[in-house]
Amino acid sequence: MAELGAGSGSGYPGAVDTKQTFVNGPNPFPDTNARMDAEVLNDVLDALVKIETELGVDPSDAADDTVPAADSAATVLVKLNMILGRLKDIIGGAGWKTAVAITLAALAAHRARHISGGADAFLATDVLEAIVKRLQETGGPTTLVMGAVADGEFLKRSGTTVVGDAGSATDQTARLLAVLGD
Repeated sequence: MAELGAGSGSGYPGAVDTKQTFVNGPNPFPDTNARMDAEVLNDVLDALVKIETELGVDPSDAADDTVPAADSAATVLVKLNMILGRLKDIIGGAGWKTAVAITLAALAAHRARHISGGADAFLATDVLEAIVKRLQETGGPTTLVMGAVADGEFLKRSGTTVVGDAGSATDQTARLLAVLGD
């Protein structure tokens, strides 16, 4: 650690410096704005020590593999490492320098092609087909695959599949009366 203003230079980045406090000598006559007062030097040294303190001792490049915990001491470098780590997670690459697979602008353009009125819009039948092929019941929830259902058949769950069931005439009458409320 070195004392700024003592003539021995700075000990940074190995240690955060301290500073002397300077005082003004007698004012020369006439006093002009070309003279540097001690207050200016003290303010500059104070700012420099605060910057060193914020950066910490021995700051280095933001490493791809070093992401500190969110609750660790929040220096500028720590915050930068946290941001770069999150960027690495979003990109899904080996590091924050990895090229993105698709830009946000390209993703928005891709979406615009598939919405209603777009150049390659999804049809209602595309959406319905995706929904009908897989139903999700609320008890599990369990995804149920849609099986074959012929005209006039009822839907019946069989394990994780929904299939058609003709049922007997008695079953059909009972179901119809249940629907009608009789």
